[in-house]
Amino acid sequence: MNDTITTKTKLRELGSSKSNEKATPGNFRACVMIDSCMYQIGEDAPDREAAFVLCSEYRGMDVGVQIFDDKGETHIIGGKLK
Repeated sequence: MNDTITTKTKLRELGSSKSNEKATPGNFRACVMIDSCMYQIGEDAPDREAAFVLCSEYRGMDVGVQIFDDKGETHIIGGKLK
C-alpha cells in the first residue's frame, strides 16, 4: 500500500486584471487556470526553469499552465517553453 502524500505548492488567486499576471522585475510567474480562475503557483521564480518546475506540479491534470515574465509576456506554447 502506498501512503505517500503529495503536497502541491500554495496557490494565490490573481483576479481578473491582466496586470496581476506580470512577475516582479527580473522574475517569472508560474500560473495555473482552474475553473476559469487564474492562480499564481508559489512565489515568483528567478528563472524560467524554476517557474516551469512549479507548473509541472499540475501536469497531467485538466488545467492550463503558463509562465509570465515581468512584462506580462507568455513563455509556454503548446506545453513547452518557447
